[in-house]
Amino acid sequence: MSPEIYARWAPKLGDAVKHVGAAIFVVALLIVGFWGGHFLTSGDTHESSADGPPEEPPPLASLVTLTPEKMASADIAASPVEEREVNAAKTVAATIEYDASRFVSLRAPVGAVIDTLSVKPGQVVSEGDLLATLSSSEIALARSEIREAQSQTRLAQIEYDWRRSTHDNLTALLNTLQRRPSVAEIEDQFDQASLGAYRDQLLTTYSQFQLATSVADRIKPLDEKGLVPGRMAEQRTSERDVAATSFKTACEQSRFESKRELARAEAQLDVAQRQLEVNEERLRLLLGPFADGVPGDSASQFQVRAPLAGRIESLAVAPSARVAQGEPLLVLADTSRLWVSALLHQHDWDALRLDPQPTVRVSVPAMPGEQFEARVSFVGAEVSAATRALPLVAEFDNAAGRLRPGMFAWVALPMESPRRSLTVSPASIQRHESQPFVFLQESADTFRRVDVKTGLETAEYVEILDGLKVGDKVVDRGAFFLKSELLLEQEEE
Repeated sequence: MSPEIYARWAPKLGDAVKHVGAAIFVVALLIVGFWGGHFLTSGDTHESSADGPPEEPPPLASLVTLTPEKMASADIAASPVEEREVNAAKTVAATIEYDASRFVSLRAPVGAVIDTLSVKPGQVVSEGDLLATLSSSEIALARSEIREAQSQTRLAQIEYDWRRSTHDNLTALLNTLQRRPSVAEIEDQFDQASLGAYRDQLLTTYSQFQLATSVADRIKPLDEKGLVPGRMAEQRTSERDVAATSFKTACEQSRFESKRELARAEAQLDVAQRQLEVNEERLRLLLGPFADGVPGDSASQFQVRAPLAGRIESLAVAPSARVAQGEPLLVLADTSRLWVSALLHQHDWDALRLDPQPTVRVSVPAMPGEQFEARVSFVGAEVSAATRALPLVAEFDNAAGRLRPGMFAWVALPMESPRRSLTVSPASIQRHESQPFVFLQESADTFRRVDVKTGLETAEYVEILDGLKVGDKVVDRGAFFLKSELLLEQEEE
């Protein structure tokens, strides 16, 4: 290397050597610190490992005995283990609703004026009680048409009765005339019978026929003996034949005319009766099924009566108010039975097929800890396009009136067939290190811890699969106090 090049690069090489040496020194310190710490702590580690694995906490004791003072303050109670039906259930949201068959929204059947209101909101009424009185010109017109139809019906009935009586008497008279009685006998027999114009028509022709017959019969022996001219006998015979023909014609004509007039009267009566029925039906349709007339009052007034026993939920009108046809008057409902309505989604459709008459358990947030049993009335057949679910409706008794329509509720759907199993109260179950256990009462102040295997757990009960038997007295109040006593005893030891 030439002197010039060495002189140029010598200072730079010296600086590089200095930097490299400093870096090596730092790395050496890090290595020494790591391995030094490792060797310093390795002795402790080996020493602790030689002592064996860490000790597990001692198991919880099995018996606890309380002093009289603690028994008094603990308020402990025990109940025997019972066997009951259990089944898994799924809870879905629901709503309390009116029973549709016990809910009526009464509306004005026609345009009317409210004359009087006999009820107020919240009032309890019985079936048939008067609710309101209204007036309507349309009702007055319908009643006027009914009265006119009634008059026409009465007139038609009188006409028919007359024609019926006349026809029956005429038939009896024609039957009597066939026996050829005397005119005096006929008049005596049918003196009080109604025959109308047929009396004169028939009796006149019958008298003429009888007279012609009598003359012809008297002249016949004289003609046979030659005491009278033959022409006279023939004339009397001809007169008898003419009279017989006239009498027969009168009988036939009378019978026909009587039947025709009777049929006409019957048809007129039927038309009048049908018109009356039509007018009465029109009035019934105008009034509606819950309205009734007001005897003795104006023709325009009518009453609205309660179709069922229940409570007035709301009033939509006031006295003297004018309402149009179809406008609401009031809402009447019987809340002694209510519906709970829920939505049953597709994966739950088989839940209620387990029982031919299924029941569900209902709870409401407003009454924590309480449940009500409801009987399923129906499950809808059409899936809602909005919710993709079927409507489920169950009915339950609400005679106490504690539940109200519109309340939110939970419905527990049974998801399996019920089975018999041992159960205890949820308050009886305690846990330690994830192990469930209960306390059995051995004596008045001594209690024994027993590990159990649990199954189905609900807010009402816990299923016991193993560890207990029917009749065991399990602490269901104060179990946590006993658990605390066991833990204290363990710490003291």
